[in-house]
Amino acid sequence: MNRHMTVTATLAIALTCSGLAAAQNAVPVVAAKQLAKAYADNKTAAVAKYGGKPILLKGTIGRINLNQFGTATMILDGDTMPYGFGLWLREGQDARTVAVGQMITLRCEMPRDNDMAHDCVFVR
Repeated sequence: MNRHMTVTATLAIALTCSGLAAAQNAVPVVAAKQLAKAYADNKTAAVAKYGGKPILLKGTIGRINLNQFGTATMILDGDTMPYGFGLWLREGQDARTVAVGQMITLRCEMPRDNDMAHDCVFVR
């Protein structure tokens, strides 16, 4: 094998490995309606698939509730659960920058013990 072939083969292996690593680290994009349905249909399977993992959650804001500490809960794609999907914004994320009816994307963490996304930040 000559030097050119060795460099080409090494580069191909490196690109393949980096592509696999990127695929493994990719954060799935999930529609709020799809996630709400997954938890309503089979909570155990949904927790196995999403629990303890980050997701990009997309949906339309149905309701925003601010607590006394300025932290917000939101319901996406509905105004109540289980029809909509509930989430907690990370402290410091300002729910006053969005409005009911607006389509948004958030990066959230899914817990292993319930079906409400938490530590959500706006993806702009």
